[in-house]
Amino acid sequence: WNNLKPHSYLIKKLIIKFFIILFVVIFFPHSIFASSHIATDNVSVSATVIGPIIEDEEGGGGGGFTGIIFSGQAYPEATVHIWKNGIPKTTTISDNKGNFRVTITEVYSPNTLYTLYAVDKINRRSTLLNYPVVIKIGYLTEISGIRFAPTIGVNKVEVKADSDITISGYALPNTPLELVLIRLQNRIFNLVSNNDGTYQLVMPLKGFGKGEYKIRTNYLNDRRISKVVQFTI
Repeated sequence: WNNLKPHSYLIKKLIIKFFIILFVVIFFPHSIFASSHIATDNVSVSATVIGPIIEDEEGGGGGGFTGIIFSGQAYPEATVHIWKNGIPKTTTISDNKGNFRVTITEVYSPNTLYTLYAVDKINRRSTLLNYPVVIKIGYLTEISGIRFAPTIGVNKVEVKADSDITISGYALPNTPLELVLIRLQNRIFNLVSNNDGTYQLVMPLKGFGKGEYKIRTNYLNDRRISKVVQFTI
């Protein structure tokens, strides 16, 4: 090596890098990870090399499968929509427990924004979740731990005084929920979703003053909240 001329230094560097990569791929084929955390949704993002990587000038690589996996929880038999940079990319259907997983083939991109939302069986939408991701050639990136807040709706937007209103929606099956009635002083109602993911609360409004009320829901001890719906007495 010491007899190599200066113009051969690059060849020497590439040969050394090749043997290092070859050693790792042979003896530790599943141990190359790049992990980070997305604070907006408390999910774990990992990029796993599943094939030999040779760096290119764009910071990508060569060989292996390039793609992204989304996995998490929605509602039973919900439709999960995935958009890429503001354009619909694909959809998938969750199972009867609300779990979903989808793999998308991708190409190199230094800056991609994925937007996800779920639609329940009565066509109510969840709130949006956004994930900025760097796609590298030869990397399979999995965004896991996704969890959509429950959907919510009311049966009336204008309610007579001293009557009642029904709040309902979809969530994960058999899961504790909080319904928060937003007014000058918030009121919290606790309930548990049914086996099929549905939930319903008939709220008596006796003694409620006239005016506008808002209500939202979330899983117990979970900061992700649903859309806010409103009604007027």
